[in-house]
Amino acid sequence: MDDPLPASLLRQFGHCPLLKIFHAVFYHHLHLATGQIDLNHLTELAIGHYVGKGLAELLAECPALEYLAIAGFQYSEVSVEGISKTLKAEISHAQLSTLHIGFIKEDFDDRAMEGVSLPGLQSLTLRAIPSIGDFLHPNQTRHGEFIVTLQAMLRRSNCNLQSLSLIRVQEEAAIALISGCPSISHLSCTETDISETLLAQLTLTEDSRVAPNLITLGMGSATVANSFLENCKAFEESCCRLVESRVYSTRLESAVIGDASQGLRRFLLRPLRPRDHPNLRDSTERIQSRLQSLGLKEVVVSVDFKWFNETMLDD
Repeated sequence: MDDPLPASLLRQFGHCPLLKIFHAVFYHHLHLATGQIDLNHLTELAIGHYVGKGLAELLAECPALEYLAIAGFQYSEVSVEGISKTLKAEISHAQLSTLHIGFIKEDFDDRAMEGVSLPGLQSLTLRAIPSIGDFLHPNQTRHGEFIVTLQAMLRRSNCNLQSLSLIRVQEEAAIALISGCPSISHLSCTETDISETLLAQLTLTEDSRVAPNLITLGMGSATVANSFLENCKAFEESCCRLVESRVYSTRLESAVIGDASQGLRRFLLRPLRPRDHPNLRDSTERIQSRLQSLGLKEVVVSVDFKWFNETMLDD
């Protein structure tokens, strides 16, 4: 629905003073109507679009919130009653541990994250929803502006982020975000091109330590770049070099400092498109065979027609 929450639904909040879970993803806009909605006890909120001055405004109304899923943000100086609202300039919300953002570039104002700090954030999912313009001009799709805003929020938060899931996020933006999250132990990139640049950036070297603490790395529902299909040996070597760097170098560091860390334990690769390409199928079989000898807990390299199973990222 493209309308704000109807008055009949808003009135029901008066009968639910201890409401903890509220999902309204099918309503296009959510305005906070002063005095009509008490969100003090809410721990889980999933909405379509939020209209206001920023997520700081929303989080201030939800002090107990632990999980937030949101698909859009529209900046507005006035409330639903037409009254200009005073917004606390900054908010540090320690309770929120899981944040899911699904955004269309045109529908998520960059000011959404201004003044927001989430020191307790553990899990972040970013889903880039294609707009009509993305389909018409796919090579012009850029998510960089929003990523910069998100990075600034993460720096302010100084959080110990553990899980990062990126869905359809443009490669350059994905690399920038991953590079700014050194604490993550679980990384999932789905519906994203598997390119030489992406694999090289994730390979640990003396000069590059991007996300050095990964335990699980998953790439599912992905498209293998044409350059890899033309030279599958390069694809194989890039995948194996990435995994080997995270198994051997981390184990060596652990032995030196007496840490029990085992480095990368799970590598999940499901390149679905073009799944019928014979070179790709042969390559994934060779990669699977080579990586099995490294002693990982789980190696899945397959071109089977399945969607990436995020439950496999669990410990």
